[in-house]
Amino acid sequence: MKLLMYLLECSIILASFYLIYYLLLRRQTTFSTNRIYLLGRLLSSIIIPAIDIQIPGTAPLTISILQIKEVVITSNLSKTKDWVINMDKIIYMIAFISCGVYFLWFAKQLWYIYKMLNNSLVKKKKHIYIVETKHNHAFSFFNYIFINQNIPQTERKKIILHEKAHIQQWHTIDRLLIDLILVCQWFNPIAWLYRKSIIENHEFLADASTLKHGVNQIKYQQLLLNQLFRTNQVQFVTYFNQSLIKKRIMMMTKNTNKKAERIRFFLALPLALIIAISFSFTGSLPKQVLKPTTNNVLQALNNAVSPINQKDTITKSTVKKSKSRRVFVVLEENATFQGGDMETFRAWILQNLNYPESAAKKGIQGKVILSFIVEADGKIEEVRVLRGVDPVLDAEGIRVIKSSPAWVPGRQEGKAVAQQFTIPIAFKVQK
Repeated sequence: MKLLMYLLECSIILASFYLIYYLLLRRQTTFSTNRIYLLGRLLSSIIIPAIDIQIPGTAPLTISILQIKEVVITSNLSKTKDWVINMDKIIYMIAFISCGVYFLWFAKQLWYIYKMLNNSLVKKKKHIYIVETKHNHAFSFFNYIFINQNIPQTERKKIILHEKAHIQQWHTIDRLLIDLILVCQWFNPIAWLYRKSIIENHEFLADASTLKHGVNQIKYQQLLLNQLFRTNQVQFVTYFNQSLIKKRIMMMTKNTNKKAERIRFFLALPLALIIAISFSFTGSLPKQVLKPTTNNVLQALNNAVSPINQKDTITKSTVKKSKSRRVFVVLEENATFQGGDMETFRAWILQNLNYPESAAKKGIQGKVILSFIVEADGKIEEVRVLRGVDPVLDAEGIRVIKSSPAWVPGRQEGKAVAQQFTIPIAFKVQK
């Protein structure tokens, strides 16, 4: 589930950055600056969710007493438990299959270029390769320019000059980066809009570079309007795209207000910074560890008996004494199970729990409340029944928790420590 939450955060951050671009920067003629913004924010949307800067808390904190959601087992589960499927696994499976489909599409485009390169005449001009094709479109890929072999020479020069600009500015790298990100962000419509903006900006940059080399603007616009060079096969390479023609011509003839454009850019920067900070910093418990009040311990037990996600306002990290070491209830970094959260452990319990046959035949049912401690080495210790139903059901609950694989222990002040959890297990006889 952590991976899904990471991807969701990436999507939200990317959407926020795109909104800033759409409102403030997309109509500006500072194409190089826009490219820096788009690429910088694209990389930031990947990095920021992975950053977690803790801010020590100083005010009273509102936290949930740690407990694991109730596990419900029916009398016939022992026959069907092998068919129980973790919903997390289903979600991951769908996500990975979808990513795989998009990746195959991406690989297909690379294969298409490879085949075209092998089946065409290639001419080298300095550091650039001209690939003569039979296809009615022109595009560049790294330092290769693919162009129809029958294009008239006058138009051919303008097209090659345009594609050289893409090559010199390394636009292929940008395109590969956004498409690789789309392998994991295929479900995010904002990511596709972001990709479209990067493509548009590339064309604006290449047009500006072409005109700087002395190409007549009117004749160049006429070349665009001829719509001789288009493609619907290679999607991540640069090319003359019919849908971009109107925007490109508008950008060539647009009057610029440098002062207004600077103001817009300097407005975009602090907004992007605020977004980055808001997703990077999170609050934490105070670093000092103090003893709890009796009410807090009672509240924890009450929550264990009634699996309602109640909240308790505390001002100190909750800690108990057990044997000769501290046992915490709430930590700066809680213990984790098999790379997941408490729900992962609950799912594991559900798959490994049996309804005792003797109890099921007698119609014995009820809710067993158990507590256990995840030690500093990750092992499960001190499994206890806080509220029992029947010795047979109580014993089954103790058995399954004791059979748990090792956890990753919780940490307080950077050190691994023991942490206590409670879990309700409801045994129900199926009627």
